[in-house]
Parts: sequence; structure tokens; C-alpha cells
Amino acid sequence: MIKAALLTTLFVCAFFLTRAQLNVTAPYSGNAVPKVRPADYEFSTKPDSLGNVNPAKKPSQNKSGIKLPYPVIFLHGGGMSGDDWNIVTDSMDAYYNTSFGGRFDFCLNYDANDANANNSFWPTANADIAFFSGTWCVGDYYYINFNVGDDGSYNPINWGHDVKSKLSGAVKQGTALREVIYRVLQLTGRDKVILMAHSFAGLEARQYLQNPSLWQPDGKHHVAKLITAGSPHGGSNTSLSEFLNWIVGADDRSEGMRDLRLTYSQSGDSGVFLYGGLESYTVMDDLLLSDYYNVDVNCNGYAGDNIIGLNHKNIPRDLDYAVIIAECNGCPAATPGDGMVLSNSANLNNIYPNLTNNVFYYYANNLIQIHGDLSHLMFLCMEGMDEPNDYQYSYNIEFNKFYTSFITQQPLGGYNYDYDDFKFTLTSPGAVTISISDIDISDLKVRFVNSAGTTIGSVAHSNGNSSLVYTYNLNPGDYYLEIFGLPTTKSYLKPYTFVMTKTITTGNEVYSGNNKISIYPNPATDILNIEGITSRTSIKMFDLIGNLVKETETEENQILDISQLPQGVYTLVAENNDGKIINKIIVSK
Repeated sequence: MIKAALLTTLFVCAFFLTRAQLNVTAPYSGNAVPKVRPADYEFSTKPDSLGNVNPAKKPSQNKSGIKLPYPVIFLHGGGMSGDDWNIVTDSMDAYYNTSFGGRFDFCLNYDANDANANNSFWPTANADIAFFSGTWCVGDYYYINFNVGDDGSYNPINWGHDVKSKLSGAVKQGTALREVIYRVLQLTGRDKVILMAHSFAGLEARQYLQNPSLWQPDGKHHVAKLITAGSPHGGSNTSLSEFLNWIVGADDRSEGMRDLRLTYSQSGDSGVFLYGGLESYTVMDDLLLSDYYNVDVNCNGYAGDNIIGLNHKNIPRDLDYAVIIAECNGCPAATPGDGMVLSNSANLNNIYPNLTNNVFYYYANNLIQIHGDLSHLMFLCMEGMDEPNDYQYSYNIEFNKFYTSFITQQPLGGYNYDYDDFKFTLTSPGAVTISISDIDISDLKVRFVNSAGTTIGSVAHSNGNSSLVYTYNLNPGDYYLEIFGLPTTKSYLKPYTFVMTKTITTGNEVYSGNNKISIYPNPATDILNIEGITSRTSIKMFDLIGNLVKETETEENQILDISQLPQGVYTLVAENNDGKIINKIIVSK
């Protein structure tokens, strides 16, 4: 049974992969064509000398489609792997019924030459970057993974193929991220993604965002939000002990350790990747153990360039940011901070003032570090991933789609509530209905706001109810949908679900607003009342893809039984002998 279920999942995923490959196997880079690897390397490590195999998380196809407003790409820290996020994402799957779209595997030292760095993709000769084939589905979230051997093996145990890919430079990581964003946009049909980055991966995400040459073919970055947890934005001079090196697989000579430096212990110069300077062993003289494997910070194949540091480059401000900072009591190093990264370094506002109000702290005791905890704490990650509080960062939403969202943040930035802001466009005048269910807090509020920031209509309240429906007539234009309230300590476990529908007013349509025909309740669970019918009328209901799901004909008021219809959005079309037509969006819950 389990094997059959797995084969079914892989078949469905393979279908989406084949469909997606029409667009994404030959992207604009011209290089990132997936390299085929043995299938048994994808979902497990290669067996060690004792035959032990570590399983990897497999994609899951959720038939209800994407629940989150945007797909999330999880980025792992240096020396780790994509599965470092399993604790958080397994909890998301359990509580939110989200789906895993798959893992994108890259080997970033494919030529196994530590002394040379380049930004080329296989099959270019001596390329450092190899993108390996995988099983990818439409999903709520994805992993990007650099813990890959030069044979495509995940989390390679065989030392002959472990080429230090997971500790490669930020430039190569940012280039790989570009390719993943491209594919996730193609797979999901969404216009943006959310990036959730732990530790060094925050620099990976910033390398992509702060270098427009890496953006997508239309010249946009397509990132709605970046959340960094314990990322060394200001650099880190913490020298890992041999014990910690053994735990996380770090290597003080690696490109990754080179790129996160604040200063070098021997030369006293600033870290070249973050603050700029000459690619030179004289400048980049740290002597923690010995010289770095290479000093080619920009990964162009040779050293000697004068680098503009990442912290001296502009950062785009058309997306939402959040930073998660840990404070460790008892840690011997990097305090105040998490034992590995100082708190002032993890706060991106110290480099780019007033970048974000979304700053979250985690306090704990430990004898070594709490840095590694930050990718395992669901409540903290969900606070970071909460929807934007500000109109300028609002998430784009569409009509007739169900979304899962969260009230998790205590009020920030002078606000009185946790605001979730969304944006939509109405092209014709009509009634817009917002239907919210699974409300857990005492009073969830909702309102429509125009493009000038003025509230249109009134503020609707749930007043302790688990659902809320609010309708208002709007003229064509751009609007914000704002949902807000005060969270409880467990709100992150209980997201709300909403759908927005519209009833467009045209010359040949008659609606309940004219008191001739009344259709209620809406949303409906079991029955739908249709009142005001005075002549023979044909009534039909269609699902979102146009399938006829219910049909009847009547000359009087009608009660429709819709208890057998799945939860979703439907169109009710009623036409009478006089040629009068009713088109009404119905929500079945």
C-alpha cells in the first residue's frame, strides 16, 4: 500500500515536472540544464560502509493546490542541508495541510578543485555548478540544497564524492537561487516567492536580491518577502572550535567561512565579500588554520579583482523583510548573540537603517550555542513569515482562490494590531465579498482600502464567531484587502482561510441587490435559498472550470441542496422566460 501510494505521488509529480520542463529546462541562463543522476540518490544518502541510509523528505502533491499566498523557498545554513528545515515544514504539513513541492539540488564545487572558483554551470568544462535532476511538484514550499556530492548524491557519505559543496561561496549560492526562483514561479503560476533563510543563507538571498544582473528575465526579482534567522549580515569573526567544526561540518578554509568574515585576524582588513577590497591573500590573511582554498570572491575564475562589498550595494525596498535574532545566556562566544553570530550582526537594520520593523528575538540558555535552534522553532519562523503589515508590501491575490494566512505577530512598528495586507484589482463595478473561515482569535477584523489608503465602507468584525462574510460595492480600481487582529500564543497553529469573490454588474444581469431575486446564505453549507422567482426559471451551478454540477427548473421559490458539493467556489446562473439572467458567485463551505 505504501509503495503504491509513493508510486502514485511520484507519477503525479512527474506529470507536473514534464509539464514544467516545457518552460524551465532551458532557462535564460543557458547553462542550468539539470544533470541526470541515479534515481535512488534523490531521496536518500548513499549507503555508508555499514549499509546505513538516511532518508530524505519526499514531495507531496496536495490536490487542493497551493494554500499560501506565495510559495516559500527554504534556504539552509552553511554546513547544513535542506532537511534542516524538516521540523518546521513537517509541522506546517500537520497543522496547515501544506504540500512539499520538492528539493532543488546543486553541487557548487562540481570540478572538485578547491583552488579554483567559477560561476559556470555544467556541462561547461570545469564548471563549479551542477544542477541535478529532481522530482518537483506544485507545492506550498520548496527546499534548495547544496549538500550534494559531485555524483548527485544527497548528503554524501562517500568522501570520494563529498566536494565541500555545502560550504561554497555566496556568489555561487545566489546564482543557484536565481535558477530555483525561476522554476518555482513556473511550477506554481504565482508571480512572487517568499525566501526563508537560516544563517549563511541570508547572504545567499541578499546576493541574489542586491545584484540585479541575477534577477529574472523580465528584470524583476519576484521576491515578496525575505526572512533571515541568525544571518551574519554584518559579518562574523567567531572562530569555530574543532568540536563545532565536527558537529556542523564547517571548514575554516572554505569559501563560505571566507565570505562571512567581518575582518581578518592577521591583516586587520575588512571582509572582502561584505565590505569590499582586493582579492588577495595579503588582504584576506586570517590564518585560523591556514590560507583559504581560494580568494576568488566573485567566482569569475581568477583572483585579483577589486570587489564592491555586499553591504555597500543598494538593497531593494519593494519587498517585506523580517529578521530573527537569538540571544544566548551562557554561550562562551558571540555574545550578545546566539553563540555563533552577534545580535548586532544579525540585525539587517544596522546596515540598512529603517529597512524593517519586523524584528523578532529568541532568548534561551545553552553551554555552546542556540544558533542552530533557529531553523527548528515553528512559532518563531511563522512570526517571520506572517503577511505584511504595510500596504506597500501587500501580497497580490486573485478572486475565487482560497488562501491560508496567519495572525501571529504582536503589534509592531507602532501599530495596534497584526495586519495582513493583500492587493487586488477590480476591472468592472460590482460587489466584492470576502469570506473568512477557521477564525480562532476573539475578534478578527476586515476592511477594504483604496489605493490612497482610505477605508471604503466599514470595518467588519467576527465578534467571536469562527467565520465572517463581508460584502461591499466597489468601483473599478486598485484596492487593498486588510485583515487584522490580536494573536494568542497559539495563533500560529491555527491559520484562517479566506476567499474573495465578485459579482460584476452589467446591463443584462439582475442581482439580489434590486430586491427581485434573493439568494442566501452565502457562503452556504447545506442548503441555498432562492426567493423572488415569479416565472419559469432555469437554474444551473458550475464549478470554477465550467463543469455543470447542479441543474433544476422551477416557477417558484427554490431550496437547493448543496450538501454534497465539495468546499469551493461556484457560479449560479439563473435565466427566466423574460430573458433576465442572474450570475452569482456562491461559496460552499
